[in-house]
Amino acid sequence: MTDLLNSHPDVTLGGEGSTCNHENRTDQHSCLQRLCSYFSLPVGQLSDPHCPKVQCPKCCPTVATRVRGVKQKLFVCNGESVSRSAVFAASASSPRNATNALDVCLQPPEQGRPWVRETHEVLTGVGARVICSMRRNAFELALSSYMLRIMNSRCHTSNIYAGTESQTCWDRVKSQGVHVDEAAFMGLLRANRDALEFQRTICETIARSRPTFFLWYEDLAGPQFARTIVDLQSFLTLKPISLSGTAKPVKAGESYSFVLNLQQLEAAARQP
Repeated sequence: MTDLLNSHPDVTLGGEGSTCNHENRTDQHSCLQRLCSYFSLPVGQLSDPHCPKVQCPKCCPTVATRVRGVKQKLFVCNGESVSRSAVFAASASSPRNATNALDVCLQPPEQGRPWVRETHEVLTGVGARVICSMRRNAFELALSSYMLRIMNSRCHTSNIYAGTESQTCWDRVKSQGVHVDEAAFMGLLRANRDALEFQRTICETIARSRPTFFLWYEDLAGPQFARTIVDLQSFLTLKPISLSGTAKPVKAGESYSFVLNLQQLEAAARQP
């Protein structure tokens, strides 16, 4: 999606490497200042040396484009899994009265650095619009996570597009069929349901204070793909145009036909 949006001439969307995450606090402060200055630049003004550290050429163009952004893993929440679990439990018992998931994410971490909170403060300060990229379907997300484990164990890769050899290996694994351990899968499913609820709660909290676009993975499937891309551009105050990039429509429901006990897993997932 980052590549697709960057194909628009008025958009500059940096990857995760364009946020500030320096160990040294002086370097971190300087990076945050540059990030704030970059987002505050008038359109067309020379952006160098205001650009933050980036890992792709278009992340820091010669002049500031009309729409600028960064990709931030906000849901990592500084690695505070204990706090996340508390929110999961609160959400399950009383969703509307749950602890504010965003506050949990942004509170000072007990360990590590407050990178997520600091970047969030900059984006809040410049009045940034937010695109929340999420999934509705915890079942497919859990199955995808399980398949990554299979890829690692059988093909020694986590990316089937890494090369011809890994692609060939994964095609061979699928042709033989994969049996999924039900107990292990159900553990992943419960964790992913919690995570998706946590993410949704964060985004709903953000949406109450600033423009927020809910970009659902499932809406990028089939005929919704083109409509979603148009709506996303409109949200960014852009005139929708045809974009080019690596993002393609996905075919929902066909990805896991090679799972030998798929119906068994679906039945288990429907149990309360």
